[in-house]
Amino acid sequence: MEVVIVDDSRLARTELRHLLGAFPDVTVVGEARHAAEARELLATVRPDLLLLDIHMPGETGFELLASLEATPQVIFTTAYDEYALQAFEVNALDYLLKPVQTERLAAALAKRGPEPPRCPTRPQLRPRKPRLRRLPPRSPKTTKCLCATANSAGLCA
Repeated sequence: MEVVIVDDSRLARTELRHLLGAFPDVTVVGEARHAAEARELLATVRPDLLLLDIHMPGETGFELLASLEATPQVIFTTAYDEYALQAFEVNALDYLLKPVQTERLAAALAKRGPEPPRCPTRPQLRPRKPRLRRLPPRSPKTTKCLCATANSAGLCA
């Protein structure tokens, strides 16, 4: 499982990375200090899970989520308990209070369940031969009629 950690506290990011080291199936693929940095990172990596703080300089974790087109599963990691309801309203997998306990982190990661099957790569399709055929030339009468219709409809200037 690939994880990105988003937290403005270097100490919190370091602690989360350390705790995640106990889970052999988890790989931290990036860290961000604030929402703008996270948005740039998420444009290049597609993690399975986001460990996201709520209070950060510039934008909140909720504002970051609202701005993303594709959102990985999210576990909020925060020092504030008053946002738990809002977190679950945005489909958070879990809500962990700092300092994060290993047992709570393990339970939160277990909620993700087994790895979903990845889509196979799309096979290369052979280009098709064009099926267009040449149209017969129009008679001058047909061309005159088409031009008159277009002029009366205001299509020609």
